[in-house]
Amino acid sequence: MSTPPAPPVALITGASSGIGAALARELAGRGYRLVLVARRIERLTALATEVGGEAAALPLACDVRDRAAVERVAAVALDRWGRLDLLVLNAGVGGPTPFPDFDMETATRVVETNLMGALQWLAPCLPPLTAAGGTVVAISSLAGRFGSPKSPVYSASKAALSTLFEGMRVACRELPITVLTVEPGWVVTEMTAKMGRLPFAVSAEAAAGRIAEAVAHRRTRLAFPRPAGWLIAVVGRLPAAWRERLLRLRDRR
Repeated sequence: MSTPPAPPVALITGASSGIGAALARELAGRGYRLVLVARRIERLTALATEVGGEAAALPLACDVRDRAAVERVAAVALDRWGRLDLLVLNAGVGGPTPFPDFDMETATRVVETNLMGALQWLAPCLPPLTAAGGTVVAISSLAGRFGSPKSPVYSASKAALSTLFEGMRVACRELPITVLTVEPGWVVTEMTAKMGRLPFAVSAEAAAGRIAEAVAHRRTRLAFPRPAGWLIAVVGRLPAAWRERLLRLRDRR
């Protein structure tokens, strides 16, 4: 009798809450073994127990801004499971960075987490992903399509992440991997809870389901919810003066 294939392995950063935690539950239900990465090990451990314990999930504490820690965690994950089929670069932070009252400490944290915290996983993870014919996913944002007056650095970090993945997608076109950029609009998470009622918002669970389906169908781009994506696309085609006027109106919310 032939040996059944080993279950696929997914590594998720920012897995302690929000989209990351919801996606861990979604992928566990689809038969994935998981490497759960975040700074809050207590939450990761509880989530690992929830989705199947040691046989199904490996919780690893890591600050994605720390390159040495990223490389160490990647090595531990590969040593544990021996393969990597899906890398989800989800770790991200926000924070107000308005001008002229500009906070460099917040800005540095946002860029280092959202951009460098994704980039640093690629060197140790692309070889095993290529060997498995796997998928790498960047959780960017529709906010990267415009410059938010209240959080321009967050918008810039997500725009850079989307651009990075666009270039990588073209550069890796001859490799047996899929490069997927996900641009959510508002998703109801701990990070957005204090913002009150959000237009076109979707739950973290709904977001996770859409992302998992995009991975299963080898899609390369995903933006949701559709009404928000359409609205931003329309605004993006407006003359610059009109676009800036709309951004000023949005800033008054």
